[in-house]
Amino acid sequence: MAAEQLRQLDRADFPQLQQWVCTSPANARYQGGRRPWDPRPWELEVQSYLRTLKPKTPGVLWGAFHGPELRAVAHLDFSEDFGATIIRALARAEAYRGQHMGEVMLEQCIRFAAGAVLRATADVLVAKIDHRNEPSRRLFDSKGFTREGSDPHSGLELWLRNV
Repeated sequence: MAAEQLRQLDRADFPQLQQWVCTSPANARYQGGRRPWDPRPWELEVQSYLRTLKPKTPGVLWGAFHGPELRAVAHLDFSEDFGATIIRALARAEAYRGQHMGEVMLEQCIRFAAGAVLRATADVLVAKIDHRNEPSRRLFDSKGFTREGSDPHSGLELWLRNV
């Protein structure tokens, strides 16, 4: 992980982000059987969301880069609804599954949110996680987040952490 450079995305990074792939396969397909849709719906939603972001998107976009290659990304924003810093999306590129890139990005989100506390904007970090996304639930739990119910609008689980 030492080779990764963490920095905010700039305008030149957006072409990579607009072709972001954090699922396998990169597009939804119906295959029948026990798991009829591939990829998992929550992965596809995050991938689609990240691909729509523009340089003037509100909030902060962090990336983990190895040279020019974007390996993981996180979008943070201040949520008026929650009065907190919210992680709107966090994902690693499909090619880096199992290499702790999600952990690297979540730790960066926590550091950023702690800095936001110093600027007196919010003292809580919030994430919304699909209840079927067990890897994300384990990751956020391991970093001190606790499940605090569900978002009434999206049905996603709310995970909170004081910073």
